[in-house]
Amino acid sequence: MSQSLSYEPTAAEMGSQETLKVLVVDDSKNNAFVILKLFDTYFPNVEAEVSHSALDALSLLLSHDVDLVLSDVSMPEMDGFEFVRYMRMNQRLKELPVIFITAFQDNRDWQRMGLDLGAIDYMFKPIDVNVFVLKMRNFLRLLQLQKDLRASKAELQAKTDQLIERSRHAVMGEMIAMISHQWRQPLAVLTMNADIVRLKFNQVSCISESDKEFFSGRFDIIKSMLLEQAKLIQDFSDFFKPDKEKKLFSLQASIGASIDMVESHLTSHGIGVHLDVVEDLEVYGIERELRQ
Repeated sequence: MSQSLSYEPTAAEMGSQETLKVLVVDDSKNNAFVILKLFDTYFPNVEAEVSHSALDALSLLLSHDVDLVLSDVSMPEMDGFEFVRYMRMNQRLKELPVIFITAFQDNRDWQRMGLDLGAIDYMFKPIDVNVFVLKMRNFLRLLQLQKDLRASKAELQAKTDQLIERSRHAVMGEMIAMISHQWRQPLAVLTMNADIVRLKFNQVSCISESDKEFFSGRFDIIKSMLLEQAKLIQDFSDFFKPDKEKKLFSLQASIGASIDMVESHLTSHGIGVHLDVVEDLEVYGIERELRQ
């Protein structure tokens, strides 16, 4: 390793940028130690890890996110070229940047092979500290810019999706408000006519008290159902409003009210409902939406 140490990292490089993860693949523990020491000294925002075999490196890459790979070429069991070929077969790893490091400086065929596999650079041992640090500075800056760009794109997409969703809610709210307005008119007419019929009915003298009591109960049910439908229409109108108030309410009372709405329909089909709810159980939310 060259001992020329004239390079000094800038204040920005020593700053609080997002941590970049680098994997060093080298069967030589001494070589790997030198590279780790360089990252530790000059790039405090880099988290460097070592694998001493290509197989271990592949296993790590499949389970961990890495921003850059520095790989030796000549390794036992699986050399650096074969290692990168396997990487490129994986969809998640096919674009992962790789830099080859080798002691064979005069082997042009290896350089061409490495670059053909998509390596972004080809470096040589013994490592020249100044060259290594200057190259890493440029590569890491580029990687940081790419990460920032991806993060900005994801944030922009999230905001765009949010705006689209809000727009859909606004359109749905307008449509439901229009439908609700049309529904309220016949309900108002029905409610008014139910009151008129009840009033006229109570004025008839030839009907027995028991019949009056029976029909009065029926009128109460009709009036209750009409009022419930009016509330339901209002709930539809309020469904897309963001300021709906949540509160604690009795689960038993809410379910009981829902059953009451359809009780006559259930009874006419011979259906009985048994409600088994803890009496003091309360739920925090929007009661009428649960009932719907």
